[in-house]
Amino acid sequence: MAMKVDFSLEGLLGDLLSGDGLFVDLLNCDEYTVWYLMRQAGLPGFIPAIGTQAFLPAGDFNKNMFKNINRANLEQVVKNLEKYYGIGLLQFKDRQNTIHEFIMDGLKKKRFIHTYYNHYYNTLAPEPREDDFHGHPVTGYDGARDVYLSIAPGFYEVRREDFHKMAKSAQSSTEALSMFFYLEGAIPAAVNGDVREIRERALVDFIRTADSWEDEIRYCNEYASRLAEACNPDDKIAHALEQRLFFNEILEGVHGNFLFKLRLLDDLFQVDTSSLRTEFLSNRKQSIVIANMFRKTSILLEAVPECHYKQILKISKKIKAIFVQESERLLFIYRKALKPIM
Repeated sequence: MAMKVDFSLEGLLGDLLSGDGLFVDLLNCDEYTVWYLMRQAGLPGFIPAIGTQAFLPAGDFNKNMFKNINRANLEQVVKNLEKYYGIGLLQFKDRQNTIHEFIMDGLKKKRFIHTYYNHYYNTLAPEPREDDFHGHPVTGYDGARDVYLSIAPGFYEVRREDFHKMAKSAQSSTEALSMFFYLEGAIPAAVNGDVREIRERALVDFIRTADSWEDEIRYCNEYASRLAEACNPDDKIAHALEQRLFFNEILEGVHGNFLFKLRLLDDLFQVDTSSLRTEFLSNRKQSIVIANMFRKTSILLEAVPECHYKQILKISKKIKAIFVQESERLLFIYRKALKPIM
């Protein structure tokens, strides 16, 4: 049996997709897949972004810091779906049927299904394969090929037997298994609640977000200043590689929620934030430059260990230029945009 949710990629996801590919800029795959589900279900706008965390908190800057933030943000979006739209999640872990029956039930209801994809088990994918789960939308099933479909032809198609291996692997983790779900409930004609009250809640969140950004700037400044502090020779290469992973992770981190909040600011208060969105995205994409600087440092250290301080000093200056000085300028623009509506 073949079954596919009918949708237009551009029409459905055009206000979400990055100009660089089938993803959402600066956002974790679990979070942006839920936004795919929202758009497919007919929920426009960016109200579900209210209350999400959009900037880095205090703590050690490593790639693992994003896990808890992403999870909390996902939970906040789900709460907002229930609060503002009366939409809940139907999760596979709460059902008695098989994963295939669960997916087919969702497709019959014309819903995308949020699943966990693992490249490691996909025999349709080219080598090399890593054992790594991430959020993934199933949009249809091709019975003739026994393959699950995603949002674009040939994009993360998965054989049913491979997908079942992914699901079985996920069953070892309650957290991972909870990520097999689809949106349940009738789509309301309008958002629940008084528009004025929603605007007030959003404004409070916009102000809180500005304060969080200011905190992030301070943390980044402190982090950059500490980079050149004492580090065991044996740890320098490992440290450089770890920081490289962290700055790579920023491209799939939390800052996409700020872009959503700016879109919500446009929608609710008719404030044009298009220029700020462009500049902010450009600013955050500089994290890949910093990641590459750390990678270069790790390579140089193998040949010239004494170059550590010189390389780290360059990186520190770059971080301060992007995440402190330039961010302070953009934060000023953001606060200025908020003043007329406060």
